[in-house]
Amino acid sequence: MIENVADLRPLAETGDAEVLSLPVHVAVGKNTLTAPYAALRVRRGKLLIWNEAALPVVGNKTSVAQFMDLQLQKFPGLLDRPLQATSALRGAMFVGGNGNYYHFLANYFPMFAFLPEASDRGAVAIRNGMPPSVHDTLRELLATMVPNPPVDISVLEPGVYDLEDVVFPAIAPAEFACVAVRRWLLPFVFRKHGLTDPQRERGPLKVFIRREGANTGRNLVNQDEVQAWFTARGYTAVNPGPLPFEEQVLLFARASHIAGVEGAAFTNLLFAIHARQILMIASPMLRGERSMAKLVKRCDATFHTLYGDMDSSSAAGRNGDYHLPLSALTKADPAVFGG
Repeated sequence: MIENVADLRPLAETGDAEVLSLPVHVAVGKNTLTAPYAALRVRRGKLLIWNEAALPVVGNKTSVAQFMDLQLQKFPGLLDRPLQATSALRGAMFVGGNGNYYHFLANYFPMFAFLPEASDRGAVAIRNGMPPSVHDTLRELLATMVPNPPVDISVLEPGVYDLEDVVFPAIAPAEFACVAVRRWLLPFVFRKHGLTDPQRERGPLKVFIRREGANTGRNLVNQDEVQAWFTARGYTAVNPGPLPFEEQVLLFARASHIAGVEGAAFTNLLFAIHARQILMIASPMLRGERSMAKLVKRCDATFHTLYGDMDSSSAAGRNGDYHLPLSALTKADPAVFGG
């Protein structure tokens, strides 16, 4: 059985790997924020890929917490898998990846901070891919981060791989995703569109985020009524999902105030460099969940959550629909809405 450890040190202590540390600095308002990103350079070991799970194994040790944003319980028997190699991976950087918009940008995009450190390898191996909307922009961006583009990105199939000199960035806390986004992604998109500060050059916005076509439930049944309340106060209503990725980046970079319905589109808070007030409307079944708030935890924005009431005609449980009484909005501090 593979031993699951809490951090990277036991893997390095085998002598077959070393821990890399990369502090990345970025200005946030008048302060400088530093993200302490980490990675494991594996000289000799195995890579186990089973379904969506992907883990480096060094000296029969691995660390689920450091390399996966998925719960080990979802993969019963994962650490009992045999480690007979069927292929090899050499001289590359490995990123687990995720097709989910939030999980990719919050957990996996920061891993590319190590690309310049691993540029002599010339290759990125990925398992679970990336959201299609991000694909083209990311490829263009990566080509600017290393001295000898283009970067070769290959997708690995399930199996066991012999490893030789492969860099595995660890998953950093979501609150540090803003550092990598502000250090690399935002400047790249701004330059590409001939901008230095979208809010100053295209004007500020107050944005209301709609939630559309959600097949996971948690729909705000009186969304149109709530939207009308916000548009009457100067908000522009948008459904970010169908917009091209770079258009979403520029839109949220202009936002001074953001409000809307909980969902993946709130991941765009990572681009909201001028936002000061953020209000998320959510199902009461999500009390205690802080994934979106963490995205701006290190920034100057103030994050608020208003919980609605479960809709009596909807199925019970976490994915049930809900509504928000307008009285809950009128009782809130007008400063939250820029009023």
